[in-house]
Amino acid sequence: RWTMQSSAASIRCGKSSVYRASRIRRRYENRYGSLSAAAVHPSQQRILCALRIRRIWMIHDENDDELQFAIYYRGENETAWKLLKDKLDQKYYSFDTTTLPDGAYYFRIVVSDSPSNPPAAALTAERESERFEVDNSPPVVEDLRVGLASGKMNGGYPVSFTARDGTSAIDRAQYSLDGGDWILASPSTGISDAPVEHYDFGVPALTPGEHTLAVRVYDHFENVGSAKITFTVPASKP
Repeated sequence: RWTMQSSAASIRCGKSSVYRASRIRRRYENRYGSLSAAAVHPSQQRILCALRIRRIWMIHDENDDELQFAIYYRGENETAWKLLKDKLDQKYYSFDTTTLPDGAYYFRIVVSDSPSNPPAAALTAERESERFEVDNSPPVVEDLRVGLASGKMNGGYPVSFTARDGTSAIDRAQYSLDGGDWILASPSTGISDAPVEHYDFGVPALTPGEHTLAVRVYDHFENVGSAKITFTVPASKP
């Protein structure tokens, strides 16, 4: 006999980000609920890089038999389980999530005491994970525009664009004018919590000549998309 628990102890972030385990764990707990401290493998204390997801499980066998594990997965709207890895003798496994298309998935972990028992006496047990998401695609910045100078904005320039992500919610957006510091932009709704967010804000009055406005947008998994626009401020008439 044995008891088994399974938990996603790390959630991968975007292609260009590196997160410490504590931040990954906090984001996981905010989204899916608390993780048992016993379920966090010591290797979680290392810096975890993007593009990987780790499954960790706890198991106890009353006979102290040698155990072997297999991991299967399926998409949210699929019925057939696909083998990810078998003949594992460790209680954790990492893999590159870019091998999976974006979307929602489930894991199934199957354990057997076959290494310590003849085939007729070997036992198996299994456990399915909660739903998890794979999102390695960056959000898209659409319809980036800089309008004409407005008297209502004290000579400043209105800026607008739309951020769109196919899998997860937009987390935040920033803009930079002429290579300056990145400044946080708030969506029109005031809260970034949807796959599509619209942005309308203003930049201050500018000197005559060419200027460049860059925008970058992050989704919930820290994938980042960007865009830029170049515009010219005409010289004042004498």
